[in-house]
Amino acid sequence: MELIGFQRSLASIEAADLTAGVVVADRHVQIRKAMATDHSDKKHQFDVWHLSKSIKKKILAIKPKKLLNEVKPWIPSICNHIWYCSRQAEGDPDKLEETWRSLLFHISNRHTFPGKIVTQCGHPPLSPDDIRKKKWLNQDRQANSTGHTSARSFLPHRSIGNISLHDAEILS
Repeated sequence: MELIGFQRSLASIEAADLTAGVVVADRHVQIRKAMATDHSDKKHQFDVWHLSKSIKKKILAIKPKKLLNEVKPWIPSICNHIWYCSRQAEGDPDKLEETWRSLLFHISNRHTFPGKIVTQCGHPPLSPDDIRKKKWLNQDRQANSTGHTSARSFLPHRSIGNISLHDAEILS
């Protein structure tokens, strides 16, 4: 059903003598396939809202429950971060990816990190009170392959390069 609606919408645009160089949609498998086979002349980008929703769903499925309870308070920040990445990228997919990956450092209270484009968080320095109030993820977990390795599973590395670098708010 979703594919049919997509095809009709695109056909309607083309019938009106309009050209679609970029198509922003969700990550629906059939739409991805149609874009790759039937519309390879167009760039396919993923809608930020749908990606954010998918990330939240993956976080809520994290096992073991102890790790989920540690990550759960970060869900709003993680979902906001994907929007932030889309805006900050300024059309640069490499900057988008590095900004997205900076999240793992931020949620463990590390605000400077290695990178070619993005080497620190974009927020102002946190006050000692702000630092004390946050439930940061344990940095040591990164080394012992429980916390951050599991937390990485909700980061959509394959999709991040195709995230929309535009949003409807900018276009309206």
